[in-house]
Amino acid sequence: MALKPNDDRPHPGVTDEGWLETWGFDLASTDGVGGLVRLTRVPEIRRCWFWTQIVGREIGIVIVRDEDVAPPKRDDSLDLRGDGLWASLTCETPFEHWSISLEAFGLSVDTRDDDLGERIPVGLDLEWEFSAEATEIDVANGTRYSQAGTIHGEIIIDDDRIEYEGPCVRDHAWGRIALPIWS
Repeated sequence: MALKPNDDRPHPGVTDEGWLETWGFDLASTDGVGGLVRLTRVPEIRRCWFWTQIVGREIGIVIVRDEDVAPPKRDDSLDLRGDGLWASLTCETPFEHWSISLEAFGLSVDTRDDDLGERIPVGLDLEWEFSAEATEIDVANGTRYSQAGTIHGEIIIDDDRIEYEGPCVRDHAWGRIALPIWS
C-alpha cells in the first residue's frame, strides 16, 4: 500500500471495537537527554492516552502520563486538554514536518513505572523534520509506518530550559492493532 498525505493525519469517524490510532516520537541525543512522546486515540471509549518521558543525567526520569483524556474536540485535531495537561501534536506538512507542544505537570521519579514522585512543571516546544522517507511496517489488522528525522526546540523541566536537537524516529499506526508499549 502506498502512503498518502492524509495517512499522516488523524483517521476520524471510526468507532469499531478494538480500533485505535497512535502517534509516537522517540528522541535520542548524544548529550544524554532523550525520551518519548506518544498519543493514542481509542474512539470506541472516546478517550485518549498521552505519555511523555524525558530522561537525562542531570534531570533523571520525568514522566507525564494520562490515560483518561477526552478526545480532541475536532476530528482533524490532535489537541488534548486534561487536568494539568495541554498537549498538541500538529502535522504541519505530511511526512515532512510536525510540531509538538506540551504544558503539563509531570512526576520526577526513580523508575518509569513509578506512580509517585515529585510533581513538577514540564513543557515541550519541539519541531520534527524528516530526514528519510516513511517506511511501512507489517502489522496484523492495521497500518503502521515509521520515519527518521531530527527534532529541535526546547524542553522545560521545572525551572530548567534545555535546548534540544537530535535524531528522532516517529511512528503512526491505526487499525485493530496491538497497543503501544511504554518504552
